[in-house]
Amino acid sequence: MPYLKTKKYKSFDDYLIKHIIYPTDAKNLSKSGMFYVEFIIEKEGSVLNAKIVKGKELYPPLDN
Repeated sequence: MPYLKTKKYKSFDDYLIKHIIYPTDAKNLSKSGMFYVEFIIEKEGSVLNAKIVKGKELYPPLDN
């Protein structure tokens, strides 16, 4: 699991939970699923080339 060098977040999971934007209509309809994201984290912490590499067609707004 990646390590964050910050006191603002306890873990990488904590960071993701606070920054994932979940479509309102999918949330209201209790739509959920699992997918895999591939990305590069630069030495200074910036994220490059984030893309979904594996997932199912769950609900159109979640597939993008």
